Amino acid sequence: MRIVDRRTYQGANCLLPVPAISLVVDLGSDTGDIDPSRLNKAVSAVNKAIASLDNPFTPARMTPMPTGRSNASSVGAFMAELALVLQRQFVCSAWQSRATREAQTGRLVVAYECRHSRLGMLAGDHAVGICDAALSGSADFEGSLAASIEEFRTAATNLVPTIETRLLLLEADRRGIPWFRLAQNIPVVQLGQGHMRQRFRNSLTDETGDTAYRLSSFKPLGAHLLHELGLPVPRQGSVETEEQAVAVGRRLGYPVVIKPVGMDMGVGVHIGIAGETELREAYRSSRVHGPLQVEQHLAGFDHRFTFIRGRLIGVVRTTPPIIEGDGTSTVRQLLEAEPVGTATIARRKIILDEEVVDRIRAAGYVLDDELPAGERIVLRAWWRNKPDHMLENVTAGTHPENIDAALLATEAVGLDVAGVDYITTDISRPFHETGGAFTEVNPMPAMAGTQRAGIPAYPMLLQALFPGGETGRIDTVVLLGQRGAEAIAAGIESLLSRAGHRVGIATGGRLEVAGRSIRREGIGEVDRGRTILRHPRPTAAILQATEAAIVQDGLALERCKVGVFLMADDVAPASGMSVDASETARLLCATVDEAVVIDVEDSRAALAVADMPEGRIMWMDSTPGGAQTSLRRPGDPILTARRHGEKCSIAIDDGSGSRPLVSIELPSTGDATADREACRIRLMVFGAGIALGIDAGTLTETSGETRPKTR
Repeated sequence: MRIVDRRTYQGANCLLPVPAISLVVDLGSDTGDIDPSRLNKAVSAVNKAIASLDNPFTPARMTPMPTGRSNASSVGAFMAELALVLQRQFVCSAWQSRATREAQTGRLVVAYECRHSRLGMLAGDHAVGICDAALSGSADFEGSLAASIEEFRTAATNLVPTIETRLLLLEADRRGIPWFRLAQNIPVVQLGQGHMRQRFRNSLTDETGDTAYRLSSFKPLGAHLLHELGLPVPRQGSVETEEQAVAVGRRLGYPVVIKPVGMDMGVGVHIGIAGETELREAYRSSRVHGPLQVEQHLAGFDHRFTFIRGRLIGVVRTTPPIIEGDGTSTVRQLLEAEPVGTATIARRKIILDEEVVDRIRAAGYVLDDELPAGERIVLRAWWRNKPDHMLENVTAGTHPENIDAALLATEAVGLDVAGVDYITTDISRPFHETGGAFTEVNPMPAMAGTQRAGIPAYPMLLQALFPGGETGRIDTVVLLGQRGAEAIAAGIESLLSRAGHRVGIATGGRLEVAGRSIRREGIGEVDRGRTILRHPRPTAAILQATEAAIVQDGLALERCKVGVFLMADDVAPASGMSVDASETARLLCATVDEAVVIDVEDSRAALAVADMPEGRIMWMDSTPGGAQTSLRRPGDPILTARRHGEKCSIAIDDGSGSRPLVSIELPSTGDATADREACRIRLMVFGAGIALGIDAGTLTETSGETRPKTR
């Protein structure tokens, strides 16, 4: 079993209506003798093996393979679902898949949703390899499976962005907000299209200024600003040498903390340092992370206040992992027990390492001792240096004065999104009563922890930037085909411009925004379309999609507002339609949110009727008594055009009877075919305009003629 071809689609495609990867797999042998139960045994083994990768954000388990399908189909479904599950383990939106066979070669075509191409390719490679091993009947399948899963985990960890970025993109996918990576190796993503775009680096937004970022990233300066405003901060001192660190430690009095001034997430932090020898050791360990500061050690636990544009979204307390005896369980059993969380408390399984063993030993126990009922052991001195700390949502119990003080800290620094760290023994009492202090103001708060504690941090972040359910999409028209594309695009552009839009156009002959050419040579249709959607200026877009390019590369997007079927150069009856034409037609229908525009004479009309709900096809009839007008349903509007000498009258029937829309000058060329084509093009333009919601007055103004009287 081997992969003989692979392809990445950045948008909707003929296999799936989402970004996807397709693999062509040569099975290498006849699958007719495969025992179907073998695949379900493999499913159970896979689920057991991937348990170590579990994340709390996306469910990632394979489901049993359905019976009653061909063996080859089951093999393809197994590969596709495993590729999806492996991606979801790394908090990626990946749910849709499809498996088919090539008619001529019999090779398997496995397509699966993918929004991170490098991770998706890696997942596909491992899915095929694991499937091959499962079907080979290897006696050590579970051992080789565990090794393959670990290999995938190691490689994927080096490929994917931070968990903060992945959660942001996962929420964007849930909201239907399109996004792009600016480049594979740059940790910045764009959400939204055209003028709606918002860019992020983790949770850092476009609205965060460089000055605010620098103020918050250099801890001593941030502390100085807070101190000036009367907010409590730990007594501290910046140090450049080991001797300076010792001197500051003596001045402050032990215990002290040492930390890098420019790092976050607890990196390089040592707390509770009790004396000079320990401080020297901590200094040598931390100095690899850059300049350091020594500060007084504060009693209590860390509390993270997260703000988005001045609004508190939650307060989360971080505490170390703790075991508590029940009088019957050993220390080891308590450590190995599955953690139990609640709606407001998130726990992870305790990592048994040298530090934990030392803390247990210091408490007077060994792993096989029974821990008396009520006896508690705090397992870490610094709880943020490992991911097994406990997170608790304490927003409801936080004193209002502490919230206001934390907000003042964010305002002092000037951050758009901020995480304020506050250490106290009692969050329910005001800061001036407890001796608590603010230790940091972070420009990129780790909101994954906030979300794990039951606070919808990322939904709230996207709601702040895309309020009211906005998707960040600009009104986009996709023109399917080539015949009349430039003329129709120019007509729709005129309508949109008259309606106040800055229009981006990507057709075979134009790559422009608001009339200004974009000089990009030698790029394909998908990249031309994506150039327009990434551009910061367009408020609407017109993209041409040709059948050949769609089959090869898919579309540049997943959703558009309006799709326009351009008439094929040689109109053939639906029964003689090529498979590709059928697939591309169905793809456009699946992509459209508002309506498709199609001529009653188009050979794909029956497909549109089958795929589009009633009322979402805008029919065009430029010939009285069109042959396929019977396909039109009562709720489908229809535009008709009738020539009267040098004028063309356009009427619309939305199901309540025909009424005049506009009368335009349309001089005859003397060629009946050319005159009919000009009339059809004008109908297509007006149909797209109506589907876009452009009012009749603008349609009339753009035509250059007066609107006729209505009945």
